[in-house]
This record gives sequence, structure tokens and C-alpha cells, in this order.
Amino acid sequence: MLWQALSVNDQRRFVRHVMPYWNVHRHRMAPEVAKEIAGEISSGGLRMLAGRTGTFAQTDRGLRVPIRLRSDERTLELEVGRVINCSGPAHDFRKVENPLIGNLLAQGLMHPLQTGIGVDVAPSGALRDSNGVDSSAVFAIGPVRYGTLIETTAMPEIRAHRTYSLLRISA
Repeated sequence: MLWQALSVNDQRRFVRHVMPYWNVHRHRMAPEVAKEIAGEISSGGLRMLAGRTGTFAQTDRGLRVPIRLRSDERTLELEVGRVINCSGPAHDFRKVENPLIGNLLAQGLMHPLQTGIGVDVAPSGALRDSNGVDSSAVFAIGPVRYGTLIETTAMPEIRAHRTYSLLRISA
């Protein structure tokens, strides 16, 4: 597969520069939803901005959200009623707040990849520990394998993992 043939530096470059565009084209929305969103944009009910958000602040009317625009690097401050995160799943497992993942990382039983996305997983689906040793007890399918396979979030890819257990505990 092309992803595995790339060097770690090339994978990092892809993650930094190409991944946002890749995800937009790879994971398209249903036509009905696209039509509804287009209607909201044309009526002024929805505005789309490309950039990075800063630290939110609570106000009397909702939230103040600073957005550093990608186009010209200006920062806009928006007053909004709510914020909806549509960025997709987190792939940096060091930042995921989950007791199981935190425990596996702390014990060195799960090893984050150098690209910052996903964890080291053997072709069999076995998690690899911080020494590169395949687990005989913990296996992964789906998005956990994202960093090693890059295409593992849609059902066709996940079905290919069906011979492996999500979590198998040895006695």
C-alpha cells in the first residue's frame, strides 16, 4: 500500500498538508444533507470559515470564539450560541481522554506512531508495545488502525478486519 511505502517524514508531510483535503474528498456527505447546507449558506444562516480556533470564552450571550483565518491569518472574534466540532475523530491517541487508552499508553502496551496519528498496529491487528512487540492479547480494528493503514474508517475497510477481535483477553 502506498501509505506504508512512504517514509515517516513523507507521512508527516501528508498529515500536515494533505490530510484535511483528503478527508473532505474521501468522506463526502449525503446529497440531501449537502442540499440543506447549501440552502443555509445561500440564505445567510450558515457561514463557513477555514482556520484555527483559539481559546473559547463564556459570555452573557454564549461563547466568544477567536478564529485565525487560513486565507490571510487575520483573527476574527465571533459571538456564537453554540460550537459544533465537525473535525472528525481524534487520531492522536496521546490526547484522547479515555481510561483504557491512557492505561495502555502508561504501561507501554500501546505505542503512538511518530506521525502523531494512530498507534503502532501489526498487520494482524495486534497492538505493538513501546518495544515494537506484538500483543497476544489486545487487537484493534477500525479507526484505531488509522495511523498504520490510513484508510480504515469506512465500513469496506473495517469489514476486511473481521477476522480479528477488537479486544481479546488471554486467560
